[in-house]
Amino acid sequence: MKLSVNLGLPTILTVVFAVLKLCSVIAWSWWLVFLPLFLGLGFTIFVVVLVVMAVAFSDWS
Repeated sequence: MKLSVNLGLPTILTVVFAVLKLCSVIAWSWWLVFLPLFLGLGFTIFVVVLVVMAVAFSDWS
């Protein structure tokens, strides 16, 4: 059985920032630590909205 883990850049950055914050290397607030995840989620929602709008306003006739 092959286990495959697909981690994107936002996930990797969030893990790195969280470890650095927990080790007191950076003194950022937690919302800055999780900002890469929020930006990735926002980009995904933006793309989904664009695709839905393109499909809704396309002329299928």
